[in-house]
Amino acid sequence: ILGLAIASSVYIVEKIEKPKAQAKQAIKESNPEPIDPGIGEFDRAIAEIRSRQFPNALERLRYIIKFFPKSERYQNARALCSQVNLDLLLSPDHRADKVEYEVKKGDAVSKIANSHKTTLEYVKRVNQFTEFNIQPGDKVIVRPLDFGVRVLLSEKKLIITENEAFFAEYSIGDIVFPAGVAVPFTTSVRSRLAWLKDKNLATTAEGYDQADKQIRLNRPGVTIRRTLAAEEDSEGSRETGVFMAAADVDELCLLLRIGSQIDFAL
Repeated sequence: ILGLAIASSVYIVEKIEKPKAQAKQAIKESNPEPIDPGIGEFDRAIAEIRSRQFPNALERLRYIIKFFPKSERYQNARALCSQVNLDLLLSPDHRADKVEYEVKKGDAVSKIANSHKTTLEYVKRVNQFTEFNIQPGDKVIVRPLDFGVRVLLSEKKLIITENEAFFAEYSIGDIVFPAGVAVPFTTSVRSRLAWLKDKNLATTAEGYDQADKQIRLNRPGVTIRRTLAAEEDSEGSRETGVFMAAADVDELCLLLRIGSQIDFAL
């Protein structure tokens, strides 16, 4: 009986299961794993950045972001696109989308920033100003900052777009809303504050660059601020806000104008 069982098993393996396995292998070989097109596109974007073909590289990175979310290079593309966009935005040598304004009598840097839909912080950074004294005839680089902003709670990301195209993204450490706030909602920037040694500083004040900054929104209790240290945040008096790295909050103060719209979504 045992011999018949073994013979029967061998017959099943040799005549039925083995041909099945061979057929499956043949199908697999004839239909290999799909090629990840995002990898090649990303490598080409890197080459274009190295040869300073920035518009081509950005277009390629956005192509990956839009069409290949499952690519191994998807997150790399987002990070690199963010970095290149911000580097070009802040570079005085890259003049695309920027104009050079000639200072007129009666001008102030704040007036120039407002009239060109940009921020005082941006004008300071891109022109490498150490102070805000300008004279008629001086040349000031300006660029409109008209970004869309979305905060995605599920991903803990703040995403910036320009003309509906991906521009940059930032990681969020934590999000704590006041009681009663329901998502989704839309709000806008009400003010930007800078604190140094319990003193509120204007953008033009000495020490502003080192100050602890906040972006207050028109939705009560919703603020973009730096992540608090453990000793600053106790369960008994939990602060509310969108908590991010201090350097990222500084950068957002530069990018977002008063009135900039921010959409909060799940």
